[in-house]
Amino acid sequence: MGKRGLKWIGALLCVAVVAGVGWMLLREQIMERLLPYGIKKAVRRIDAAETLLDPVTYPGIRVILAGTGTPLADADRSHPCTAVIANGEFLVFDDGGGGLRQLQIHGYPTHRITRVFLTHMHSDHMGGMGALCDYSWIYGRKKQIHIYGPNASNLLTHSLYPPTSDEYVHGTKTTGGVPDTRRINELTEDDLVPGAGYIPGVKYMVDGLAKAFRPDIIIRSSNKQMPAGFYEPTHAFFVAHPIPDMDTAGKAPDFGWGELKTVYTSDDGRLVVKAFLVDHYPCFPSYGYRVECAGRAVVISGDTERLTYMATCAANADILVHEAMNMELVNQITRVLDEDLGRHVWAAHARGAASHHTNTLDVARAAEAAGARMLVLTHVGPPTRNDTMRKIFVKGMDAIYHGRIVLGEDGMEFYLRPNQKQG
Repeated sequence: MGKRGLKWIGALLCVAVVAGVGWMLLREQIMERLLPYGIKKAVRRIDAAETLLDPVTYPGIRVILAGTGTPLADADRSHPCTAVIANGEFLVFDDGGGGLRQLQIHGYPTHRITRVFLTHMHSDHMGGMGALCDYSWIYGRKKQIHIYGPNASNLLTHSLYPPTSDEYVHGTKTTGGVPDTRRINELTEDDLVPGAGYIPGVKYMVDGLAKAFRPDIIIRSSNKQMPAGFYEPTHAFFVAHPIPDMDTAGKAPDFGWGELKTVYTSDDGRLVVKAFLVDHYPCFPSYGYRVECAGRAVVISGDTERLTYMATCAANADILVHEAMNMELVNQITRVLDEDLGRHVWAAHARGAASHHTNTLDVARAAEAAGARMLVLTHVGPPTRNDTMRKIFVKGMDAIYHGRIVLGEDGMEFYLRPNQKQG
């Protein structure tokens, strides 16, 4: 290589060095300008989110879908979680995992969560309770969270369940010889947890979470860099409020099918949460909830099969958030699993699980009978991966239900203004 070539290489190296230094200086200037802007923007967003809990500015009911999926892993949907902001309170209904994260991603002030209501004790509805309680405290929650949910139940008998739309015959089997019956999971004496009954309730879960997260709470509470009292350990935990189910001693039930039971009323009486029993066999008791505030009503079905009492419990609801399973798609999937792929256990599991949920057309019938003004579908199964699947999922519903139908997605929000006619 001649001297001329070396000169060109030297010149290029000089240009590269100068360009590199120039970019570093420019990058510092950009960071100096953009970083404060980004931080200020984030803080303004947090401040704006705080105003959502101002009952004067927003006196109605805000409904947020934080999780609209099923137990199946879904890149588009978290496990079931619905949040409600009303009368200055932040309420959460279920979180199977991912719901709190979705609320944080969308900028909601999760440190202001005050109460959680569990519909039942299946993992896809309560698996996120530890993270919800711990992280909301880490981010600045100053009060304990009150959690409402099923009491321990030792009265799991077939006689408790009213007739349902789908009674499966005992002893049926898949083509692979695997038992395929809705009664397969009925518990026996061997499944008893000492002192807890057939199914441990919300208090049992809360005590377990307190033990599981105690190390994290102790470590964070000792952080000397934080202001004294910021991480108050007593604020980190849940306070359990078990909801009694039907009486276990053969006496009159605490409350029965189709009956609304008030489980929470705000101090000023403007916000009321009512529970009602739903049939999600064999997970007993299971509940749905009705939230009333500002002359409006939002009903959250929980997991349930079609029952006529939904027309009473969700009567005239402004929004009915109802789980939905498209049985046509389920049947196609289970047929392929069972007959084509030989996955008999998978097919039995899918078919059995689907039998404890509500078909989309039955959801439409329930909403129409209740006179609900809007129907929002959650716990969406099977997954809807594209527009075609979404259209198939709701096919035929609008011929039955004449209100607005929304196929729920994570992050959706609905706001109900106060009903002026009712003050």
